[in-house]
Amino acid sequence: MAKRIAISVLVSLLCLASVHAGQTKKIVIGDFDAFQAGTLVGTAVDSRGRLFIGPRIQRLDGPDQEYYLAVATAMNGDILLGTGHGARVFRMPAGGGKAEQIFQSEHLDVYGLVAVGNDIYVGTSPNGSVYRLKGKGEAEKLFTPRERFIWAMTADSRGQVYCAVGNHGAVYRIAGKDEPVKLFDADDTHITSLYAAKDGDVYAGSAERGLLFRISGRKVRVMFDSPFEEVRGICEDTSGNIYFAATRLARPKIANAAADGETPDPAAAKAKSNNPPEEKSALYRLNRNGDVEKIWESNNESIYDLCYHEKGSVLYLGTGDTGRMYRVSPDGDYALVMEAPAAQLYAVTANKNGLLAITNNTAGIWRIEDATAGKGEYLSQVFDLAVPSRFGRIYWRMENDERGGVAAVFARMGNSRIPDNTWTDWTPPFSDPDNARLDASGYRNIQFKISLNSANLARSPRLSSLTAYYLQNNLKPRIRELTITRAKKDAKNEKDKKADVIPGHLLVRWKADDPNGDKLKATLELRRAGGSEWIPLQEHVTETEFRIDPRMISDGDYQLRLRVDDGLSNPVDTALSATHVSEMFAIDSTAPVLESVKVESGVLVMRVKDDTSPVAEVAYSVDGKLWFPLAPEDGLNDSLTESYRFPLSGVRGKRLLYIRFRDEAGNFKIHQQNI
Repeated sequence: MAKRIAISVLVSLLCLASVHAGQTKKIVIGDFDAFQAGTLVGTAVDSRGRLFIGPRIQRLDGPDQEYYLAVATAMNGDILLGTGHGARVFRMPAGGGKAEQIFQSEHLDVYGLVAVGNDIYVGTSPNGSVYRLKGKGEAEKLFTPRERFIWAMTADSRGQVYCAVGNHGAVYRIAGKDEPVKLFDADDTHITSLYAAKDGDVYAGSAERGLLFRISGRKVRVMFDSPFEEVRGICEDTSGNIYFAATRLARPKIANAAADGETPDPAAAKAKSNNPPEEKSALYRLNRNGDVEKIWESNNESIYDLCYHEKGSVLYLGTGDTGRMYRVSPDGDYALVMEAPAAQLYAVTANKNGLLAITNNTAGIWRIEDATAGKGEYLSQVFDLAVPSRFGRIYWRMENDERGGVAAVFARMGNSRIPDNTWTDWTPPFSDPDNARLDASGYRNIQFKISLNSANLARSPRLSSLTAYYLQNNLKPRIRELTITRAKKDAKNEKDKKADVIPGHLLVRWKADDPNGDKLKATLELRRAGGSEWIPLQEHVTETEFRIDPRMISDGDYQLRLRVDDGLSNPVDTALSATHVSEMFAIDSTAPVLESVKVESGVLVMRVKDDTSPVAEVAYSVDGKLWFPLAPEDGLNDSLTESYRFPLSGVRGKRLLYIRFRDEAGNFKIHQQNI
């Protein structure tokens, strides 16, 4: 099964027993993602979330060039380096030292570079050629393909050199003084990776459709159609299995790559899938029986190159845009072993002493030895705890420390997001994983440093987790909003359409939060206008709404007081609260009354009165059929008392007149009148 990697931050805020003000919480750094969020300095972390001392890494003093694009090893162990923008080749002593320029062409870049015996083969781009550099550095032009780019070169056990080209993807074989032979003319625009296998076959990867090809003599077969745009970094293990990477991202564009255009983006043209893969890149194995399986993938990083290292029987991957190197076992277990100060770890190759890697943005060349560094440090991310806090114990778990491994933990704290001179100094080292205590308070941010040391260079202590306990300073809750509305039959709000919402009830709703994330409960109280005493309505409300049945309360104008507190998360003596008093509102459950009614000269005269809410509507109906509105004498329904005059001239005979009057609170009554 493929192993997946994703960058994230693991901060477990787990509630434990209540101690002092609030609940104790903890920071846990305990898996690959959590460790990866920090900075590795001579340390590494594996897929099981164990921090250990990484390989010995040395940055070599490379030439002052803008880009390093190819790296190889000469027969005598010297380092060969191809660069851009100057299409130069440099030779460096295997142990490090001054780089000597041995080749330069009129082109811009050297992507193809391979050593065969005492000769060095160089492919230049764009619109370049293949050159052979003989023992003393004389350059012989062997071949000029009618293509813009020579992307990759490799050599087989017989000394035959192969090169991959684009803008029209093809593979050529160059053998001695013979005319180069085109072995394969692809439908893809670019062939960007090559590998000559031990059995004589040549494997090629394309950029456009993301295909892996096998070339056996003149026979070409697609071995795998990846769900990505480009296949890169083909290599082979000692059992003859082929490994290759595929990615959705193209090679980084090299600014001003050519006078007539830029370095192409091979990935841009591929759109063969309506559902592109979630991951950015993946590592595959082509087994000897022809089956292909994915053994590693990343949602966040693109694989730029890979190589198989026989010592340890593992693969090394270079990625971007993070400048990282991963060590991956054939079963998919992995470890992050290097973080370079660069955007891309562009190429990696194995040699007798370990590995060589080149980076870009910024350009650098690195030697990664097989032995461990003996010591290393890890710097965690800065943990923001949201509010100033009190810090307690730190615990960590170790593996293999019985073989001389030593771990020390340091911490520093501050209130700015980025550590500066306002932060505390690093604490003295804590060395006892069961008895380390910070005993500091008043800081919102904290960072940890872990130091690992080992006297045994073949084995490192492994730290599997670090846990730090803290207690936030308790801050009072905040009431953001308080509203009081009356439930209606024709409510449009989904909350007001619930079966248990009764029209006419008052709906009290509020929004409140707590800076500590504490659980909140509310207390509601009522006070009549002009009064001084608050009447309890309800305590310990954990929802954010409450309903008032106005029939249970005398009519009149009232105010509501809402108090929320964090007593569910804090002891009584440390709990804090916030209070908000509403604007005045009316409680009215009594319908208006017909204060007077009489008939004068064929006109019905009446007076309607309400003690609390203005009269909102008066209507009449003859015999209880159609209802017609009545307007008050002043034309406006806006007072507690309104007078009405209704001519009865249109009514013939003895009839039953119905009069309905309603106040603004929705209370209504119907009066019957014989006329």
